[in-house]
Amino acid sequence: MTQGGASAGTGALGRSMLDTIGGTPLVELRHVCDEAEGRLVAKLECSNPTGSKADRVAKVVLEDATAAGYLSRCQTVAMTADVASSLAFAHVCAVLRHPLVVVLSRGASVDVDTLAAYGCEVVLVDQHPSSPRGRVTALDRALCTAELQKIVRVTGAFDPDLLRNPSAFRAHRLGTGQEIVRQLDGQFGVFVDFVGTGATLAGCAAAFQERDTRVRCYAAEPVGAAALSGEAVVVDDHGIDGGGLGLAQLPLLSPERLAGVVRVTYEEARRAQSDLARKEGLLAGLSTGANVAAARKLLHGECFGETVVVVVHDSGPRRPTATAALERGLDAA
Repeated sequence: MTQGGASAGTGALGRSMLDTIGGTPLVELRHVCDEAEGRLVAKLECSNPTGSKADRVAKVVLEDATAAGYLSRCQTVAMTADVASSLAFAHVCAVLRHPLVVVLSRGASVDVDTLAAYGCEVVLVDQHPSSPRGRVTALDRALCTAELQKIVRVTGAFDPDLLRNPSAFRAHRLGTGQEIVRQLDGQFGVFVDFVGTGATLAGCAAAFQERDTRVRCYAAEPVGAAALSGEAVVVDDHGIDGGGLGLAQLPLLSPERLAGVVRVTYEEARRAQSDLARKEGLLAGLSTGANVAAARKLLHGECFGETVVVVVHDSGPRRPTATAALERGLDAA
């Protein structure tokens, strides 16, 4: 079995849908930044089966857990995660015949019908009274975690624990990162990623720096919740879905691999998201907008003249509410 979808995209006959994960394209973004300042290249993880980089993680995490004896045949998987990861695990669990229970906050923008179509059971948890409606806060995540722990305790389900699971790091080191190195033949100097669990940034940084220690890797974080840079978290509801958890330490990310942290605002991420759709024909989520916003800052400043690589985390059309929000933003632009 190949890791991270290494056989995907080769044109060979796949044995299952899992063989379509990975092998995603790399494309130059020529219209969202000033070419005189440098070059911006994007890894299109939105090309994975459910439209997200999380497909890689779901596949490797479950295969590793099975190989290590942590996950038995037909055992239930239970988790709380963002929408992208929930869909990815629903997809992979369907192929591997594992029942899946996903615990989600009612504040999440999620198409429950899509998860149900995969055979997934969805447990919706009411938002904390202080949380803005439709925005998942740290308090909401804590309520979901508490509910998940009850389910695991009662049912004996397997919890992937994506914040700490080293297989998530491995999925990106052996998959995403090594693919980028091969596709660019190592001809790039900078990578920046908006961090959630930190697995993408950590795994890619490891793959890059194993090839060339001069590659500089940056974390992108939301203004007001840039905990990795040592700032106090003063804004829990920063509005950029898919990351910015406000954790000063991420178990999968080693600080020594980082060249720095780039802070972006919600408005900067939205503007970049809009530019991607209008100027590149690429509809992506807000975390991808944050990646592009951070890359622009680097190209305009300390990484002037370099080739900067970003990951397109997911595709915008997967979430109707997110797409509607983007359309409203485009109309107002």
